[in-house]
Amino acid sequence: MDEATIFGRFPVKKAKIDESTSGEKVIVAAVTGKSIRVISIMMTLDAADDLTWRSNTIDITGPMDFPISGGLTHSERTGLFWTEIGEDLRLNIATGAQVSGVLTYIEIDHASG
Repeated sequence: MDEATIFGRFPVKKAKIDESTSGEKVIVAAVTGKSIRVISIMMTLDAADDLTWRSNTIDITGPMDFPISGGLTHSERTGLFWTEIGEDLRLNIATGAQVSGVLTYIEIDHASG
């Protein structure tokens, strides 16, 4: 099977989400000279919680309030959110609900555009 790409040049990668304690979790490790751009996400929570996506320690989404167990599915070919160059993509879990799912992402090389 051919490798999936975005715009014919950025290979699509995926990362598993499987966290159950409060605090920041590295979901995708930093890549030198590149930013991580999230293309799609599917996740569920087993209890109420607040989640915030971060580029290292800087919020790149507002706190997403899940008042009861539930989930989220969304995609956008040009990207939902992204990190600063050379920074981890982290998920901050406020109270420790089990968060499970997967996201797809591309790495944007800022040296070549």
